[in-house]
Amino acid sequence: MYGDHVSLFTLLMTASTFLTMKMTGSSTDAGQPGMKFMMYMSPVMIMLFLNSTSAGLTYYYFLANILTYAQNLIMKRFINTDSVLFAFEKDRKNPSKKSNWQEKIESVSNLRGINSSKNR
Repeated sequence: MYGDHVSLFTLLMTASTFLTMKMTGSSTDAGQPGMKFMMYMSPVMIMLFLNSTSAGLTYYYFLANILTYAQNLIMKRFINTDSVLFAFEKDRKNPSKKSNWQEKIESVSNLRGINSSKNR
């Protein structure tokens, strides 16, 4: 059922999936005890399912995981999350002025009976 061998790309994909999930996953809290189990179990399940598929598929997943891991490393190193959150909060408190186009679209939709305003 599983096969006579374990493909190298499947092993690399499993390791990179685990590494990526470990980095991107938030800390498991007491509210979700099953998440820690799934973090370890899902790469193994993927390995079992994809071992018999073509090497190109597992190579693709491996490269996608490595690129995701590299992107997360770059983002964590160069982006200050506190300043980004501060900018988001500042923009939320001071909404931007509606453009003329947006006002025209809203007036036409109001004439047709469509309520386009969103309550925040």
